[in-house]
Amino acid sequence: MTRFGQWIKNINSTGINNDKLKFINFIAVSDSDDSYLKKEWKSKAKKLRLIYIIFIFSVVLISFFPLFLPPNEQTKWTQSFLNIGINIFVFVVLILDYFLRWITYPIRAGKFSSMPLLFFPLTGVSLLMIISLLPTTFSVFAKFIDENDPFVKLINVFSIVKIIRLLLLLKVIPTFDIFSTIFAKNKFLLINVFIFVFIMAVIFSLLIYSVEGGTKWISVEEYATLNGIDIDKIPPDIIKNGKIEVPINNKILNFGDALYFTFVTITTIGYGDITPTTSLGRVVVIIDAILGIIIFAIPSGIITGSFIVEIQEKYKNKKNIQKQKEIEKLSFAERFYINMKSKTINLVHKNHEHKSSEIKKIIIENNASQDQNNIIYEKLANKLEQTNIRNYSINNKKIEIDVLNIEEIDENFFKLIELLELKWKIN
Repeated sequence: MTRFGQWIKNINSTGINNDKLKFINFIAVSDSDDSYLKKEWKSKAKKLRLIYIIFIFSVVLISFFPLFLPPNEQTKWTQSFLNIGINIFVFVVLILDYFLRWITYPIRAGKFSSMPLLFFPLTGVSLLMIISLLPTTFSVFAKFIDENDPFVKLINVFSIVKIIRLLLLLKVIPTFDIFSTIFAKNKFLLINVFIFVFIMAVIFSLLIYSVEGGTKWISVEEYATLNGIDIDKIPPDIIKNGKIEVPINNKILNFGDALYFTFVTITTIGYGDITPTTSLGRVVVIIDAILGIIIFAIPSGIITGSFIVEIQEKYKNKKNIQKQKEIEKLSFAERFYINMKSKTINLVHKNHEHKSSEIKKIIIENNASQDQNNIIYEKLANKLEQTNIRNYSINNKKIEIDVLNIEEIDENFFKLIELLELKWKIN
């Protein structure tokens, strides 16, 4: 195996245990959760994360400069050596940024993916970052394209795609972090809704094009009235048997026009630049608009409802954490009194003077490595009251945890064991 292959294998197998990779991951992905970092590294990591965010934001913003120029100046700037040099710099920065997200992916993938580095290029974030790199790649070759080529202007317009990379920075802001969580939880339903909207738009576009597209024959007098000209000024070559062929709707001349009009209608924007001219066309538009209101209410309701739930959940968790911290500051006598009133004293105070015969041993069989079992134990221990753990031992095939009172174990502890598909028993 080559050194590079061995390096990849090492990252895949030990990435989730590597504190340095966790440190880089926190900075590179603009993570808002610092719970997995070493305590002494958290302050430094937050400062570096802020610097990294500002740096990436500035680099991408600089690449938008051509869009602020007049259209006639954009082509000259796009083909200048200075612009090409800037785009090469932006390209290198974004490639390194992509590489940092790639090598830290095992941290985010966790233990459930055996070779996370192989699968990162197929993830949604990876594909979005690659798309945001394309405009910069095209700009590097703009010097070799004819300045009258429409592709040069397309490069400038397409450069706005790099805003995708800026959107990935917003995760550090709590509100946008909540939105990303909402979309992640409801992505299946939202994707299906938008697929249905697109299919419906195509169908209605075909209907609109069939009734509003094409041509019709009108009299010479009607043609003169519609165009505000004298009959004798009408070109004779367009007159056939005393009639003139004109578009049914001169704003819908192809399917693209019909598709644009349908999307404007279905989203209830209604610019008014295109309007139906036939009675049947108006009926189609009415149905289209009503269905648009109904369908777009679904994702709006999902997002709004989920946003409220997420806010309430975060507030509840924050309040519970704060309450727990306040309880920990109380003396045992104060906690004893509080819990006597709520009849939950056994959840706060554990008697360490149990007889050895009462101690139960939870044996968890697992063929994982020592390091992997250490991580599994940490996750399981979080579901146990620390005062209920008398002793524990870990080897390559087994985790043994001695608990003082088996009845006081949170049921989520056993749910986590089942989720991790571990074999276990109690002695």
